[in-house]
Amino acid sequence: MFDVKYNPGKLKADVGFVKRQLEDHHPALYWYITKKSLDYKFDSLSKSIKEPLSFAQFRYKLACVLADIGDGHMSLLFDQNKLNENDVSKFNGTKVLPLKQLEYEIIGNKLFIARSHDPRIKRGMEIVAIDKKPTRDILKVLTRGMPADGYSTHFKYFVLKKSMFSDIYSAYYGYLDTVSLQLDEGGTSSTVTITSSWESGKFNDPDPRGRSTIEHAIVKNQQGAPAILRVKAFDKITDHIFSDFFAQLKRDSIRSLELDLRGNIGGDHSNMIKLFSYLIDKPTYFAEIFNRNKAGKMEDDLDYGAKTPVQPAADHFDGVLYIYTNEGTFSAASLLAGSLQAIKRGTIIGQETGGGRNGCIGGRFVQFSLPNTSLLLKFGEMQIKIPIQTDFSGRGVVPDIKTVYSFKDFIKKEDLEHKWVIGQIWPEAYKRLWPDGK
Repeated sequence: MFDVKYNPGKLKADVGFVKRQLEDHHPALYWYITKKSLDYKFDSLSKSIKEPLSFAQFRYKLACVLADIGDGHMSLLFDQNKLNENDVSKFNGTKVLPLKQLEYEIIGNKLFIARSHDPRIKRGMEIVAIDKKPTRDILKVLTRGMPADGYSTHFKYFVLKKSMFSDIYSAYYGYLDTVSLQLDEGGTSSTVTITSSWESGKFNDPDPRGRSTIEHAIVKNQQGAPAILRVKAFDKITDHIFSDFFAQLKRDSIRSLELDLRGNIGGDHSNMIKLFSYLIDKPTYFAEIFNRNKAGKMEDDLDYGAKTPVQPAADHFDGVLYIYTNEGTFSAASLLAGSLQAIKRGTIIGQETGGGRNGCIGGRFVQFSLPNTSLLLKFGEMQIKIPIQTDFSGRGVVPDIKTVYSFKDFIKKEDLEHKWVIGQIWPEAYKRLWPDGK
């Protein structure tokens, strides 16, 4: 599949097909780009195709145009049902490609090792080049073809460093069984070659809580201690989780709460609305929804908060709220952070969210198979907008307190957001734990 080259006529036909589907079905195609500009980009892409292109070459060119739409939920993927026998092992988990054997961190446009299965490759090493290609150039190329809400690049870097670097790199540069890394460790350079493995590429997490969707803690023996609620995703949340947690906050008279949405890329909208109901003290509209679906039908959980206000939960929390965000706060999690900020509920600490502050495209999704290349185009049918909009169109939720992580913070595994809260609640303890203020 990946070695096939398609003639220009078929590729141009697929470009036209994509443009028509977007015009007919996308709910907010010109939210961040004008019709004139997008028409020009599609026209320029078609005119640039003068010779046969491979699957990967064409996908990247088209993805760069789609990225300018500013829809972070849009995807352009290959159809795994069309894979030939030689390609299947690259995607079914039986073969672990070289770059899948590592985890990454990106700081200041530099790529570092976060975790590794290879004893030659250590946490904190910088990847200067891959197969002699400078990493800075690689990051620029890969992010250019990635979708994100509005004009933000934050979420693109989060996706690369947390889960998808190997997949996105391979889709552009090829699914290689051998990769050479040029590494730097404190000024000492080395070159390491990695090959594909038939062993699991997954990292075992020594903390079993790392496999949970929800983590929470309530400290009873320290006066003024905040409760901590970390929501890693809004999927797989049982009905009693939030109700039990907030009921205990009320029983124990807890007056401050740290809500950690860092790295939460979204999930079930109804679970997010449930959490929102525990953080408000009066009926509140959560969103405005514009539906492109010709039937005009809307799921109940999306309707709730748009046509009817969200009602406060019986055990809602009305104490001091701290909300942690980063570039991985996306979709439903970013909508939650943006809505809380809009109604001035809580203090947001961290980095600008990867999801849009004013809303996103989501809800029900539609998918189209391109007739010639069989690429799959997928996007949402609903424009979800936070009722109180900001003038910073195309940006994420900008925190009230911004934290910036350095390489030293990464190595020491610092939690700057929590440290800031400790400094507010227990300034003396903060000075004792971090006498240099770092």
